[in-house]
Amino acid sequence: MVGKHNSVLSRIREKQPGVYDLGCLCHVANTCLSYGLKQLPSAVEELLIDVYYHFLHSSKRKEEYKEFQQFTVTDAAKILKHCPTRWLSLDRCVRRTLQQWPALHSYFNSHEEAEKCGSCVYRCANNLNNEQLLLVFHCLEYILAPLLEFNTTFQADAVMIGYLHQEMSRLLRKFLGKFVTTSAINSSSQITMVDFKNPNIQHPDDNLAIGMNARRFLNDNPDLPQETVNGFFRTVREFYIEVTEKMIKKFPFTDKTLKAIGFVNPDLRDKVESESVVQLSTLFCTDQSIDVLQDEYMDYQLSPSTELPTFKYGETALEDFWFSLAEYKLPTGSRRFKLLPELAFVVLTLPHSNAETERCFSTCRKIQTDSRGNLSNNSVNALLSIKLNTRVECFNVRPSEKLLTMAKKACVSYNEEKKCGV
Repeated sequence: MVGKHNSVLSRIREKQPGVYDLGCLCHVANTCLSYGLKQLPSAVEELLIDVYYHFLHSSKRKEEYKEFQQFTVTDAAKILKHCPTRWLSLDRCVRRTLQQWPALHSYFNSHEEAEKCGSCVYRCANNLNNEQLLLVFHCLEYILAPLLEFNTTFQADAVMIGYLHQEMSRLLRKFLGKFVTTSAINSSSQITMVDFKNPNIQHPDDNLAIGMNARRFLNDNPDLPQETVNGFFRTVREFYIEVTEKMIKKFPFTDKTLKAIGFVNPDLRDKVESESVVQLSTLFCTDQSIDVLQDEYMDYQLSPSTELPTFKYGETALEDFWFSLAEYKLPTGSRRFKLLPELAFVVLTLPHSNAETERCFSTCRKIQTDSRGNLSNNSVNALLSIKLNTRVECFNVRPSEKLLTMAKKACVSYNEEKKCGV
C-alpha cells in the first residue's frame, strides 16, 4: 500500500507529488510488538492458539473444563481467541490465560491424551508445565501495558493528531526506561540517539523491569534452575532491544511535518518554530499570507496563558481550544487570530490512525450481511451514516412530528408508485 516504487501511494504521488502520508501508528506499534515477540519463546502464541481451538467446537470439553475450574477455585471465564492481526488481542489473551492457568494446568495434565506425543493436548500440557513460559506470561502482562495505552489512545474518535509526536516519544522513553539507565537516557540529546544496545548502560537483571508478578514468582520459587532464570532475563532483554530498535526505525520521529503539527497542542507552542508552521501552511493552505500568519503565530507564542483560552491536557479538546481562540477580537472589533485558526482546523482534520476507517469497514460488514446482500449502495450509505453519526442508543431516539410526517408522505408516495407500476 505505501511502498516506495509500485504501491497505491507511489501511484498517487505520480499525479499529486505533494500528498502527505502519515500512516497508521497503531499498525506500526503492533508491528514492532510482533518483531519483539519473535525473541520470546515461540510457545507463547502456540499455547494461546492451541488452548482456544481445543475447546472451540466441543461442548463436552467445555463442560469438563468447568469441573476443573471449580476444583481449582478459578473464576469461570471464556477462553479468548488470539488473532495476531488485531492490535489489542495479545494483552487480553495473556491476562485471561494467566487468570485461568491453574484450571488449564490441571485440565491438560489430567487429560487422557497428555502422554500422546505430538498431539495438541501434549503440547498444551508441556507448555503449561514450563516454568519459564509462565514467567514470560507474567512479564508480558506488565510489558504490554504501555503499548495497550498507546493503541487505545489513538483508536479514539476524538481529534488526537496534535498529541501524536509527543506520545510517540513518551512511548519510546517508557520502553527505554525498562532496560536502560535513566542517566544514559537523559544525557542523550535526542531520544532516538540513545545507545541502548550498549550493555554498559543497561540495567542488570536485578533491576530489569519485568513486573511485580514476575518478580514475586521468582522470589516465591528460589529453587528454579539458574539456567531457567538466566534464559528468562535474556529473552526479556532481547525483547526490549528488538521492540525499541523497530520503534526507532519505523516510527516517524524525524518527520518535520508531524513535528510542526504539534503546534495545535497549546502545551507545545513554545517548541514549534514559526518556519515550521509556515511550511505547514504552504503544504495545506496555499492561499494564506505568510507574513500575516507569522505575525499571528508570534502573537500566539508570546501571549501569556491568561490571555488565551483555558486548556488542560487530556481534558480540553483541541478543536474547542481553537474555536475559542478564533473568536478572540481586538478592541477595534476585528479578529485577533484569523489565518492561524484556519490552518489549525485544516490540520485537525488529518486522521491520526486508521482506527475510524477500520470501524467503518466493520460496521459496513454488519449492515450488508448475507441475508441483506441486495441492499442498494444508497441504502447502505444511509444506514452507515446513521450508525456512525448517531451518538445515542436507537431505543432512546424520539423522532419529531415533522420527521414522522415526512416519513408517512414518503411511504404513501412509494406505495402509489408501486401500484402504478403494477
